Amino acid sequence: MNKSLFDDFLCCGATKVGERGQVVIPIEIRKKMKIKPGDKLFVFSKFNEVVGLIKPEHFDDILTELTKTLQKLKHNN
Repeated sequence: MNKSLFDDFLCCGATKVGERGQVVIPIEIRKKMKIKPGDKLFVFSKFNEVVGLIKPEHFDDILTELTKTLQKLKHNN
């Protein structure tokens, strides 16, 4: 069975946006993603509603998976 892009989707509560636009990433996600102070993250948005954070070293992996999924969808139509 093929793994879905959303199989590892994790929701760990809520956070607030501070006055300077800062948000705190919940500890569960920081631990799972091994995010440490000073790490850089790519920030992206979709549909003016969804915001995502990706470690730069995993960006190529995400693009590869998205491309594979898109190709499968194109071949099924």
